Amino acid sequence: MEEVRVLSPVLLLLGNGLFGTVPHLLHIRLGIKERYPRYTSGLVLFSGGVLIGLVLLQLLPDAVRRLSSLNIDFPIGEALLCLGFLFLFFIQESLRALCMWRQRRFTEGSPAEVTPFAVGGGSAGNGSGYGSIGASTPGGDSQFLHAPVAFAYPVFFGETLVLLGLTIHIMMEGMALAIQNTPHEAWVSFSQVAMISYLSFFVISTLLYTSDLHVTQGLTVGVIFSLLVALSAIVGLATRTAQGAVSHAILDSLVSGGLLYVVFFGVLQRSRHLLIPGLAQFALTSAGTLTVAIVKLAVPIVPIP
Repeated sequence: MEEVRVLSPVLLLLGNGLFGTVPHLLHIRLGIKERYPRYTSGLVLFSGGVLIGLVLLQLLPDAVRRLSSLNIDFPIGEALLCLGFLFLFFIQESLRALCMWRQRRFTEGSPAEVTPFAVGGGSAGNGSGYGSIGASTPGGDSQFLHAPVAFAYPVFFGETLVLLGLTIHIMMEGMALAIQNTPHEAWVSFSQVAMISYLSFFVISTLLYTSDLHVTQGLTVGVIFSLLVALSAIVGLATRTAQGAVSHAILDSLVSGGLLYVVFFGVLQRSRHLLIPGLAQFALTSAGTLTVAIVKLAVPIVPIP
């Protein structure tokens, strides 16, 4: 077990750091986001598929398994998933309404034209409020123009909370390394945690990189999340205790609902205005989900309480 104690935090830190900095290095060296917006959008769609796979194949099944020990004849995990979805929806729309209300104070126009929820009583061209800008023609009519140049995925406060929740899930899994009985079980458990952690940090880094955040800010957030996961593994291995199963399951269920909101109302909706065929978007999203399935099949399973 001594090898696990020493190497697992180091490997988690190095692996998360590597997968978390790849998108930013592509930007620094090649300027991918500005030069190849379709590639950037495809990377975000792939990340959305990975999030779907993490929810359906990792988070929700683990939460249901842990909550089944309560012997309650009610789908608690699924109910908490719906609650997490609705809660993040409420946070996002409340913040959006607040921002639009504050913007109204600095916008010329009648209250009928500018509301707390939309401009002109509708969305900005693509149904999501992003990716298009208004312009006036010489005749006085207004029209919407597609956003040029780069693709930017807007990361909001609520979505950052969900990504932090996913990080906390990985932290709890890292702490559970300490409760394995043999070195073999510990290494197998570590391989499970590491693969999911690496995929998750690639997704988190991609969403931060393709957002409007500065590269330094995105790298800082990624480094902090990576350090938290490594420290959780150190704490778990040092204390030889893991987080309670019920609290872990509740967190997983809530994070699952939030991630589904991020995928459907964030990644998919905000990517549809780009000139990428629908079948290509479906293929990229499916490839992300299939990647998680392959990882789950390739890595041996040791149940983590």
